[in-house]
Amino acid sequence: MFIRLLQTLFLITLSAIPRFSFAQSNFKEGYIVTPTDTMHGYLKEDIENNLTNGITFSNNASGTPAQFYSVKEVKAFYFNGENHFQLVSFIDANGAQQQYFAKLLLKGYYDLYAFRKSDRQYFIISNNDTSVCLYDDKMLTNGQLDEKGNFKNILHFLSIDCNQLIGEPERLNYNEKSLIAYTTKLNQCKAPSANNTSYYVKAKSKMNIYAYAGALPLGKQSEYAGRIIARFSLPSVSKNTSINTGFSYLSRTTVEAYNYSYYNPANPPVKQQRFYNIYSAGLTLQNNFTTGVVQPYIEAGLGFAFKKEKIPVINNMDARQKYGIDIIAAVGVEGFITSRLAVKVDWRYELIVNYPTIGIAYFFK
Repeated sequence: MFIRLLQTLFLITLSAIPRFSFAQSNFKEGYIVTPTDTMHGYLKEDIENNLTNGITFSNNASGTPAQFYSVKEVKAFYFNGENHFQLVSFIDANGAQQQYFAKLLLKGYYDLYAFRKSDRQYFIISNNDTSVCLYDDKMLTNGQLDEKGNFKNILHFLSIDCNQLIGEPERLNYNEKSLIAYTTKLNQCKAPSANNTSYYVKAKSKMNIYAYAGALPLGKQSEYAGRIIARFSLPSVSKNTSINTGFSYLSRTTVEAYNYSYYNPANPPVKQQRFYNIYSAGLTLQNNFTTGVVQPYIEAGLGFAFKKEKIPVINNMDARQKYGIDIIAAVGVEGFITSRLAVKVDWRYELIVNYPTIGIAYFFK
């Protein structure tokens, strides 16, 4: 019966979502450069992993109609006030010729670019003669080395006649800021009188605050939940992953059997209600499996919780309290009715295994 109830709740959630989708992606002002023209308009924001092969362009901010331009049609595209992407050719680690759109970081004697492929970051350092792809060590999930990185060896080679840079690649961190700083020093060594122009734009984080109210009203066994959560993400890196922090409240009623034989051995076990109130604050990592209208998710992290429970003892209530650090784990589904309003099914563990609740989440922007 309980499983059947969960299935019914899930179907109600899906049926509450309209049979149309809404625009989850934003279009920002920018322009594309074709072999014959420069076209100003609006570019679709996307994760860098998806921008290596092309860009979606529209004449208006709504993104309708829109057209996708591939590496065969466009030489570069620019988000106004943000990142510049240019078409770069290079030889990859397997010796194959590749051509991707890469984010321009620095121009000088050597130009520096960055791109992401299969959620892994790469850099390209190039001048008039050649373009070289730089990559870091790739590790397996068990911590063992899967592929040895080349960026330290390449930078050693390029700076072999720059005494002030001897040994510095060994201490270099593999990130955009460090590679820009090193390439700037390399350029100053190779061409002291030439200009270095940085195009670095720090990845912008996005914050959404949402309020959730949900319930599982089953009479004597019921649960009510409320949350105010701030959700932080880096849309240019991943639209699926976020860090959440905020406050939660849970009110739960259960029916449990109590044996009062201690007071009267002749009395059999009696089923009575048990009441919980849990207040918590936490920090969790959430991953949504999709980015569409219906988004299943998992969530895990740590929190600080205070639990107050009332247990019936004969004709009185025995009140007990518990507080401390606890593990938070949750699975659920967010079904968006609009870009701000979602039907949400949530099943989590915070000090105790909660009942699954269904409710409404409103996202403030």
